Amino acid sequence: MSELAAYGGHLNRYTFLKSAKYAGPSDEYICTGSDSGHAWIYERSTGAVAALLSADHSTCNGVVPHPSLPLFITYGIDSTAKLWRATTPVDESTDDSPLGRYQNAIKAPYYKSTLVHHYKSVQKKLRLITEAPIFPDQIPSRDDEYDESVFGGLLLRTSRRDESGGAYIANDFNYLPSVLQQNYFACVRATINGGDEPVTSGLHGLMRRIALIRLRYQAAKMGLKTRGTVPWLMEGGPDWDKAELVPDFPCDWVPYDCEMTESPYESGIG
Repeated sequence: MSELAAYGGHLNRYTFLKSAKYAGPSDEYICTGSDSGHAWIYERSTGAVAALLSADHSTCNGVVPHPSLPLFITYGIDSTAKLWRATTPVDESTDDSPLGRYQNAIKAPYYKSTLVHHYKSVQKKLRLITEAPIFPDQIPSRDDEYDESVFGGLLLRTSRRDESGGAYIANDFNYLPSVLQQNYFACVRATINGGDEPVTSGLHGLMRRIALIRLRYQAAKMGLKTRGTVPWLMEGGPDWDKAELVPDFPCDWVPYDCEMTESPYESGIG
């Protein structure tokens, strides 16, 4: 049986119980759990991430969608299962149109990249990594790294409990780019440490999928569209300056653009 498409920037290394299921009235979504405690919901047709939900303190093993209603349950290692409902924005003042996203995007604060903010730390890590494909902007800051041990996710998630001691649940979609960065670096580190193969598709396949996810995330956040074969070329309206349409992560664009590299990598979800 041939592989039609590959999805994901999530990790499934520490438990063997995780499952992937179709969701939606026409099976237009694919949902699964992950080592980081997130439930991931992908668009089947594009591979884009539609939702990133913090569903478990340690590991989210699966997502069970309702067969007809916009409801689903997530479960994992902690002692709770969570019931979720897909909705439109609950704040009536939220403008979710392309214009509204544009206006919100131009007001967003600027954050330095890890390469600029932690230059010495990034360069030190780059010198230690020679066997795996990695770019400077794929290295997370020290504060953002996940523990590589089996219980690293547990320790990280437990620290985010609310004051009442109840289950921590949240929509983590705003943190999608950094979660993808952490996951890729964890796979690179596992590769150079000589452990089990972290992803069956290989690091190049994972890097390709992450690039596509982040590009579509950036475009959607800004109310823009991406071109199918060249997703790093975002189509903006007349109010957008061309400099604002440059991808946030050069690694999502440069290795795949024939105008930027002599031997570009293959792009897409396949």
